[in-house]
Amino acid sequence: MKKFYAFVAAALVSVAMFASREVVPTDADLAPYATGTYTMCIYNDGVCNGIVLNGTYAGWPNAADHATLLDFVEVTGFEGWYVVSWNDTTGAETKDGGVQAKPIQLDGSNLFNWDYQLGPDAELIRGTELDGKPILNPNGAEVDIKNIQPGILVIDVKSWKNNPCTAVYHTYNVTLVSPDCNDEDFVVPAISGGFNGWAQEAMTLNELKTAQRQNAGLPGGVFEISFRAAEGSDFKFRSSEEWGKDWTNQLKVYVDSLDEWVAFNGGANSLTTRLL
Repeated sequence: MKKFYAFVAAALVSVAMFASREVVPTDADLAPYATGTYTMCIYNDGVCNGIVLNGTYAGWPNAADHATLLDFVEVTGFEGWYVVSWNDTTGAETKDGGVQAKPIQLDGSNLFNWDYQLGPDAELIRGTELDGKPILNPNGAEVDIKNIQPGILVIDVKSWKNNPCTAVYHTYNVTLVSPDCNDEDFVVPAISGGFNGWAQEAMTLNELKTAQRQNAGLPGGVFEISFRAAEGSDFKFRSSEEWGKDWTNQLKVYVDSLDEWVAFNGGANSLTTRLL
């Protein structure tokens, strides 16, 4: 009986050794999970919520929840390692000619949020590129995973673009003054960000404040919105009547000294604003 207990203790020690980024699951270890054409295994020891996969296989949905997305599961015997497997037949239709996918942490409410994708220091440990194109493509404060050949892909996450485990939430009240104030001219502005799945959310015209501005001889219609989001969330303003066009429609600010509207950020609304 003592020998049996000694064997169990040795086995537990052996399993515990796998709870690190240095001990990487082999393809043989991941074979039971490789049920699709593509399999992605990632390491992250700071996950507080679930992890889902979004990508070309699903058409990159801006899901309000993760019902249409695929869940990562922890690899048995390898604490901190997570894996998902899927089929993707859309590779030839993407602009880069390859399958594309991103692992994304869910937020504190277990909902999908684009802000919680990979950080720029993700490291490719094992995998095959498509026609020599890179798999990990840094893009600002995030990483695109694309051009994946069929098989198993292994990545050390290292960090997330934003970490929902340490997120601090606030209610934000945003006011935007439109450069157009005539009912026939102005278009309704919208706010779009990680907190609403990068969908347009139209702002509400405050008729009283707009009338006060016009009575004071100031141009512009006053639009307001209130929403709850985490510090560090990214967002942009959009023209809700131009939704579906590119992100280059300009956001302007009124400069009193010039008595005119000038382009915000020095040009088109291509820069992302971050909540503080």
